[in-house]
This record gives sequence, structure tokens and C-alpha cells, in this order.
Amino acid sequence: MYASIIGIKSGGFFEVYNDYACRTQLTIAPPTKGTFVTARLGQTFDGEQWEVAEIATRISPERHELPLAEGWERFDAACQYYKTQENLIVINIAVRATKSFVNSAAIATLPEGFRPTSYTESPAMFKGSQRMVTILANTDGTLVAEMSDHYDVAVNPPDYFFATLVLTG
Repeated sequence: MYASIIGIKSGGFFEVYNDYACRTQLTIAPPTKGTFVTARLGQTFDGEQWEVAEIATRISPERHELPLAEGWERFDAACQYYKTQENLIVINIAVRATKSFVNSAAIATLPEGFRPTSYTESPAMFKGSQRMVTILANTDGTLVAEMSDHYDVAVNPPDYFFATLVLTG
């Protein structure tokens, strides 16, 4: 196995190979004004065609306010969603019920590009009534609060809960 490190003013790379036509490179470019270090991983099996993948950088994701459905209001903390460089969708929910519901109620709908690839259930608890709730995250982007205990018994305002969901995007 061979390895080489090349460095120049505009970046550099680390390369490993057994056969020069079949090699792997880690390329790093320095930060510029307003950007962070960028890194790419490249691989060739014939010395001509390269497959290149961007490696995650330190750029913070853009956060968005969660568009709450009727019957809910933001409560005491951030109520937002964002997508990480690893394609994970993080949803912070801090809501208070503004109207009664029985069994289930839509909390919000995530826009395209922030929807999970598979249906997910996450537990939470209403803080006032100490009742268990399941947050359903559907592939169409709807987030639904569904009661896990005392089914057919209403949840009344001003009950509230906090939850953080991490979904695959």
C-alpha cells in the first residue's frame, strides 16, 4: 500500500492506493470568507472515472418555526424543525392545547423536503394532566398527537407537552 500527502495554498489531499489506477483521495479545501472547511472523498477504479462524495461540514442548519395546526399554540420554548447535513429531521415541539380534543389531533404539517421517509411514533406526556401521548410522524408530513392512555377522555386547555423527534429524511 502506498500513501501520499499533497498540500498547496488552495488545499490539499491525502491519497492511498495499491495500484495507482485504483486509489482513494481525501481532499480538503481551506475556509474562505463566510465558509467553513470543505472536504470530499473521491475514489477511482480505473484512474480516469472518479466517484466523489461531499463530507459533512460544520455549517449549522437553518431552523424554521413549526407551522402549528388550529388548536395549538407555542409554549415556553422553541417550536421548530430543521434538517441536518446527515439528512436527519429534528423537530422540537413545545405546545399547549387551545381547544379540547378526544383521542387525537393534528399538531402541524411539515413542508416538502422536511418529511420523514417512514412512519414513526414517539412518546411524550402532557405535563398538566400527566397523560401519555404518542406523537405520530407520517410520511405526508403530518404530526399527530394520539392519546396513549384513557382513550375517549378529552384533553383540555391549557394542557401542554414538550417533545423532540429525530426522523430520517
